[in-house]
Amino acid sequence: MRPCRLRQLVNVLLRRTWNGHDRTHRLRLCCIDSGYRTDEVYRFARSWPDLVRPIKGAQRLSGVPIRAAKIDRNIVGDPLKRSVRLFHLDTSHFKDKLTRFMTAQDGEHGAWHLHAGVPAEYLKQVTSEHKILNRNRKTGASVAAWTKRPGAGGNHWWDCEVYAAAAADMLAIYALNDENAPEGQPPTTQNSRPDASRSSGWVRQKRGGWFND
Repeated sequence: MRPCRLRQLVNVLLRRTWNGHDRTHRLRLCCIDSGYRTDEVYRFARSWPDLVRPIKGAQRLSGVPIRAAKIDRNIVGDPLKRSVRLFHLDTSHFKDKLTRFMTAQDGEHGAWHLHAGVPAEYLKQVTSEHKILNRNRKTGASVAAWTKRPGAGGNHWWDCEVYAAAAADMLAIYALNDENAPEGQPPTTQNSRPDASRSSGWVRQKRGGWFND
């Protein structure tokens, strides 16, 4: 991750604002995969402690979908009070969750919507994996695991959606409802969802599509 790209990230994401529903919105949380150029990610997270969290995915975590650990230590090995925290994610949990959203019907909680203008490469990447059963030849036990589909290319956008879902859980978005939604935000009802029949640019994924082949 080059310094110039980090500056671009600051300008286009961390300092950017969006207008909607008579309010100005800012980014609440940014999760960055720490598996590549780890030290630079940690250093960047230290510069934006309220907005940036380094993360690391794992196929399975025991008991919880998210686990945090302080990484900065003093000379005797104790964690520093203001240490950066590394967040370990159960990626299988969040991929299962996203799949449920993508296959939900209109009106169901978490129903997935995509803008009509998303590029084909995005669609390829968010459907680049599937969940299969792997059988242990010695024990005969079967374990479900997410793996790339045969011939699939990159899965970077799929990873981004997984991290965004984890960030939403970190912010407890699941606990929001119409009573405690931010002032000026319309209630989330079926009638207030984008309508694919209008020329609004939003489309719904049909049931029986991406995840059933």
